[in-house]
Amino acid sequence: MKIALITGATSGIGYAFVEHIDTLSEVDEIWVSGRRITVLEKIQSSCKTRIRTFPGDCTTKAVGHEIEHALHTTKACISYLVISAGMGKAGPFRQSSYTDQLTMVDLNCRAVVDIIHCALPAMGKGSTLFLLSSIAGFSPLGNYAVYAASKAFTTSLGISLREELRPDITVVTVTPSSVDTPFHRISKSTGIKKRYFTQKTAPEKVVQKAFADGQKHHAYSCAGRVAIAVRVLHRCIPNHLAALLGCRALYR
Repeated sequence: MKIALITGATSGIGYAFVEHIDTLSEVDEIWVSGRRITVLEKIQSSCKTRIRTFPGDCTTKAVGHEIEHALHTTKACISYLVISAGMGKAGPFRQSSYTDQLTMVDLNCRAVVDIIHCALPAMGKGSTLFLLSSIAGFSPLGNYAVYAASKAFTTSLGISLREELRPDITVVTVTPSSVDTPFHRISKSTGIKKRYFTQKTAPEKVVQKAFADGQKHHAYSCAGRVAIAVRVLHRCIPNHLAALLGCRALYR
C-alpha cells in the first residue's frame, strides 16, 4: 500500500499538500496529523483518497509512536512525507514567552527528527520528503531569534539528509517567505508590525512549486521573488547585519 504522510495537515501549507496529493491519485491512502479534530474530519469527508487521521500535537511523542505502530502493522510504503507542523512567533527575545520559545524548539526541531525517524524505514526508491523550513532559516534574524534558529536547524537537516538519502529518496527543503496562513497570523500576535516583505504567497503556490522542484530533484524550493532573493542575498550579507536587519528594518 502506497501512502502520503503529512504533519501539520489541518491548516496552511500542510492542508494545501493534502489537497494537492489528493488530486494526483498516486497513493492508496493519505495519513494526516494535526491538532484540529474538526478539520481532520473535514479532510476525511472531502477527499477522494482514503484518509487516516492521527490527531494530536507532534510535540508529544504519542503521535510519533502511533504513526510508527501503524506503519509497522500495515507495512505501508511512504511515497510522500511532508513535515509541515511548525510554530513561529515574532518579538524581542526578552519580551517573548519562555514557554512559546521552548515550544518552537520542540516542534520545529525535536518533533521533526522524531517523525522522520518513524517514517524513514517505510520510505524507499522513488519516495520524496518535503521538509518545511523558511527563509528565516538562512540567516540570524533579530526579533525572530528562536524561530530563525529553529529553521536554520531544519534547513541544515534537510540539506544533510538530501545527500545521505540520494539517489533513492528525494529531499526538498521548502523555504517560503511570508505565506497567507494561520501560522503567519500567529507569528505576529505579539503586536509588532512588519514594515517590509508584507506580500504573502498563497500556500497552494508553495506546494505547486515544491512538487515541481521535487521532480527536478532540487535541494531547495523557494516560492516567490522574496524567497529567491533572500536565498541569494544571504550569502553576501554577514550574519550580524542580517540579525540587525530583523531588529531595525523588518519590524518597528
